[in-house]
Amino acid sequence: MLAAIGDSYTQAYSVSPSYKYDHPQFSWVVGTQKGDGVNSLLERFRALGGSPVVVDAATSGKKMSDAVRQAQVVTAAAAKLGPGKTAYITFELGTNDLCDDPKTDVATFTDELQSAVDILETGLPAGSRVLMIPVPDFRAFRAITQADPTARAALALTKNSRRCAPFLGSDSPMSLTDASNVLASYDASLKAACNRLNAAASGKVACTYDEELTSDRDFVIKDLSTVDYFHPSLSGQAKMAADAWKADVWGR
Repeated sequence: MLAAIGDSYTQAYSVSPSYKYDHPQFSWVVGTQKGDGVNSLLERFRALGGSPVVVDAATSGKKMSDAVRQAQVVTAAAAKLGPGKTAYITFELGTNDLCDDPKTDVATFTDELQSAVDILETGLPAGSRVLMIPVPDFRAFRAITQADPTARAALALTKNSRRCAPFLGSDSPMSLTDASNVLASYDASLKAACNRLNAAASGKVACTYDEELTSDRDFVIKDLSTVDYFHPSLSGQAKMAADAWKADVWGR
């Protein structure tokens, strides 16, 4: 089974002006659209001869508070797998916690995350894997959007002033330094949860966390959608898929 826990980044939301809102056929995890340039994880598994059951629990707009519900959807599906079958789960949440004001308290974020991971550890079959994705590096996104005149002008508009502020827009009660510290704390919680899963006494589920490869800090301006300079474009989705594949055992 291939399952996705996440938000709009996993649902390929508004990859371009022609494809606004959810278009999971372009998703870095479960995408199936031929010729889109996004070689998703699902397409890569199929190219190797696999035919996994697909469970897309990711839901646009959700925060870490939705992780438990999504984990329950995934484990309910995993319970129907036959003997010896395993699951591979991508876990991508936290962007909306970071980009809303007020931002989710780090302790709350950590508790919600751990509750979801506990459900996965208990409910997934032995031999399953989780790929824990860090929160997108909005510090890098700020640098590339501020360096691009068109993006900078769009984000300077009053209607966009609260878009993931203070990273993209400017209207936030939090300083850039404090917001960056929240981002770092979220990532630390994600890494710690992954480490705890690897150290669990049951040894049922392995976890991979690779901040360097999967934080999207390798994005350039074309990898952000011109709809909002917030969501990945098609090339951004393609880069997420390639980086995720390299980060885990499949790419090695």
